[in-house]
Amino acid sequence: QDSVVELVEPPFCSTSSSVKVVSSSLEFPRSLLLHVDDGVRQMGIEILRQCPGPVVAQVCIPLVDHENPRIRSAALDALRGDAVSAAAVVGLLPRLDDVASEVRYSAARAVRRFAEHRSATDSLTGLSEQTYGQVVDAVLPHLENNGPPAGDSRSRSLEAQFITILGIMGHAASAARRRSQTIGLLSSSVPDDVIAGIVAVGQLETGDFQAELRQHLFHPHPAVREAAVENLGGISSRETFDATVQLLDDPDPDVVQAVVIQLGSVTDPELLQSMEAGLRTGPLREWEGFLAALIRLGDDERHEHLVEACRSRLLDANLNLVAAELLGGSGLAAVDLLTDQLELENKTIQDGVIGLLGHLGDMDVVVDLLDRFSEGNEEARENAIELLENMADRELMGLLLPLLEGDSEEQLTAARAVTGGALPAVDAVIESFLQTPNSWTRMAAVWAAHALGKGEMLAALGDDPAVHVRETVAELVSEGGGMEVDQQGHAEHLPLTTMDKITFLKQSPFFAELPLEELYHIAQSMEEEAVVAGSRVIDEGTTGDKMYIVVRGRLEVRKFAGEDNPEGQFIAALEERQVFGEMALLDDEPRSASVLAVDDAHLLSLQRSNLERLLRRYASIAFNMMRILSQRLRDSMGRRNFLRTA
Repeated sequence: QDSVVELVEPPFCSTSSSVKVVSSSLEFPRSLLLHVDDGVRQMGIEILRQCPGPVVAQVCIPLVDHENPRIRSAALDALRGDAVSAAAVVGLLPRLDDVASEVRYSAARAVRRFAEHRSATDSLTGLSEQTYGQVVDAVLPHLENNGPPAGDSRSRSLEAQFITILGIMGHAASAARRRSQTIGLLSSSVPDDVIAGIVAVGQLETGDFQAELRQHLFHPHPAVREAAVENLGGISSRETFDATVQLLDDPDPDVVQAVVIQLGSVTDPELLQSMEAGLRTGPLREWEGFLAALIRLGDDERHEHLVEACRSRLLDANLNLVAAELLGGSGLAAVDLLTDQLELENKTIQDGVIGLLGHLGDMDVVVDLLDRFSEGNEEARENAIELLENMADRELMGLLLPLLEGDSEEQLTAARAVTGGALPAVDAVIESFLQTPNSWTRMAAVWAAHALGKGEMLAALGDDPAVHVRETVAELVSEGGGMEVDQQGHAEHLPLTTMDKITFLKQSPFFAELPLEELYHIAQSMEEEAVVAGSRVIDEGTTGDKMYIVVRGRLEVRKFAGEDNPEGQFIAALEERQVFGEMALLDDEPRSASVLAVDDAHLLSLQRSNLERLLRRYASIAFNMMRILSQRLRDSMGRRNFLRTA
């Protein structure tokens, strides 16, 4: 198995090495497909896919009728389009009706690859009338049964394969039905159906349904957005370019990566100029995406332009370091949010520059040199700096070094040296962030300005192009200060502002590590609830659909099941900023205990339905929740083990 891993991982995964292995012994790749381990079978598939010609058919065709459906599926998946003869494809057709769904899907993809290869080599018209008829007769009934039930993802994907096969083969009689079913998939409310339709459109490469594809670039579900980007068939028009560039601000990293790959294949000079301009003046996420895309293009003539764009952003990053030091220590949550946002910006800039260094040199070498830089050995550090300077230039490295510095005092000293030494005034710093092209930093600066008593600076932001910035300014103008008023002793509690809600979220381990953008949308989905002393917020044994954060007041967790005491067993006390009931967001199990208000209390609540909507767009929220729950489970198991051995 270790030798197989070498074949499919760089630098051994070349076509020539795979052909040599397969040609020397057909029994070797055959044994991989027959292996009981799914991973080993996948290795066999990857090796065979790199081998052109009939040798692959000699290995795979006999296994298409194997008794094990996983092996049948693997053999079909390994078949390249050029490995399937006209006679062989007829032999695959019965597998379109296989009892195993995975085999049916693999067979359809194998037939599709056959049709694609024939079409690409202009040999589709050379098929005999009999073979053409046999393929159509095998595929068409699957299209004419009005499709599978909505939401059956594998069947919908299979339907998309049949639409594609008949489209490639130019079957005119099914054109209307294919179009109707494609529209049905694209207009479905089920994400898996929409993705199947998008894939069908992308595989046909006819240019049809481009308007529908652009519309799905902004679908609520990230997997749909990603599929729409991947199946655009290239970016050649200004309309498609502008729509795609907006997704560089998408919260899902897979969507952003798909956009970068598409932008990395742009050839239109006007669109390339727009990308270069965005490097200089666009928001940070555009800079990050355009930089990665232009690196993918691999045009040596653009290297100096990319280096210059990185120098400019690194200067901004050093200014951020100085500004964060100036604003630090205020004790104001709003100001802390701004400094957190600046830290996030700097991480983005640092990663982008390191990516450029890896492109100019070798990424493994760059990573090794950066590790040496942080070791603390002065000689190793100087050698690393010199080698990194040779990849780009001295000025670029001079601007990058403060970001890499581990000691905060030395980092600030280096950043001051880069930016001119003198500390700017607080007003000037806030004003500069209110004008940044990065909308989430602008919003953080709005809150910081308000918290610092500089609300007069916000007047010009009432018509900000970003909706969330406009809404934040309007909220601060209309509200009387939310929690700050309450904390000053006013008897009447005012509604919480979004900033107040985010402050509470930042105190929760569930949400503390999330960036401002995600915290903002969670805060927008939270509701305020007032409960009176003695009332139950949660009843043991009931099914819940909310989690809570304590804004004010005291509550207790008590367990009543199996207890003789009518007051139940005391489990825990809950006070300001603590979270409870969060498990209801993740499962349908009954509540394990009751929660009672000891005092009049003010709570924030988040409905499961609202969280699910957010999770469709912000997968990082789910990852963070899983991390926290996993840690709690480990802690709980550790306590149980301790009690057993005590």
